[in-house]
Amino acid sequence: MLGICYGAQLVAASLGGSVARTGRGEYGRTSLEVGAPSELFELAGEQSVWMSHGDSIVAVPDGFVATARSGDAPVAALESPIRRIYGVQFHPEVVHTPGARSCSSASSMASAGPVPPGR
Repeated sequence: MLGICYGAQLVAASLGGSVARTGRGEYGRTSLEVGAPSELFELAGEQSVWMSHGDSIVAVPDGFVATARSGDAPVAALESPIRRIYGVQFHPEVVHTPGARSCSSASSMASAGPVPPGR
């Protein structure tokens, strides 16, 4: 499953993470910093993405890793590969996010079928 924007916030909040109104939103082209090893992103480092949010994920659920952040979103991407659940605060589906194809592999993995029992 790949949650995009508010979908990522729903994933986080529903599974025990935290979403908060930080008083700072991000709208338009935003710099994203990919830090942690990730199945969502091909490369670590900075990339340009398109954001449109007022609330932010501030804590990931147990079993998830925050793999990217932006200036006003402490968690701009989260993932739990073992559960095949991923989320991005930005919009990979728009042309304004040039590296969006890197999220397609996670989307493929997320839709690859049910998670084996015990995971």
